[in-house]
Amino acid sequence: MASLVLTYFTALGMSEFLNTKLLHVSELGWNVPFFSFIMIVALGVDYSIFLMMRYGELDGHSTQAFVDAARHIGEVIISAAITVFINHRFNTL
Repeated sequence: MASLVLTYFTALGMSEFLNTKLLHVSELGWNVPFFSFIMIVALGVDYSIFLMMRYGELDGHSTQAFVDAARHIGEVIISAAITVFINHRFNTL
């Protein structure tokens, strides 16, 4: 949970920095923090679920099994990120 909160505030800070320095926009819209939170939480939950499922499928319950599980779920996480992005994009039109 703490990592999701840290990720949220980091992403929000980076968005504000990029908007003020590169785009010269003085403030973010109301929807940027809201949708950032929704996307980060959704992806964080997806990542956790897939990671634990893959970890349970591997033999043994060691640190190496956890590293192997994290290494092999990259494409699942990318698919989840694309799905959340597309859903967000078309639902906010």
